[in-house]
Amino acid sequence: MLVLPLPVIWHLHTNINQKIGLTITFLTGSVGMITAIVRLVSFFGTDPFEDLTYGVIDITWSFVEPGVYLIASCLPSLRPLFKYVFRDVKLGAVYIRFPGYNSKLWSH
Repeated sequence: MLVLPLPVIWHLHTNINQKIGLTITFLTGSVGMITAIVRLVSFFGTDPFEDLTYGVIDITWSFVEPGVYLIASCLPSLRPLFKYVFRDVKLGAVYIRFPGYNSKLWSH
């Protein structure tokens, strides 16, 4: 569901760094949706009458899912930190291939 806007993001008239940041944010949200599905399957797979202290693996997904969503929601506000940490990293020429979209983009 969160992968659907990716072709629209890559057609925006903005620089490559913002496109990559938006893509990472949407993909992190997609990982959150996957963890929600895994948690739901493990929740309905447990016996409600057994001792849950032995089934800690099933409970772990209940902690992982909100953490992934929290990271995805905080990524846009962490942009200044990423700029500072990765200030010496140069991407150079990046080739992006989507159906009907084949161009060479330059990072600044």
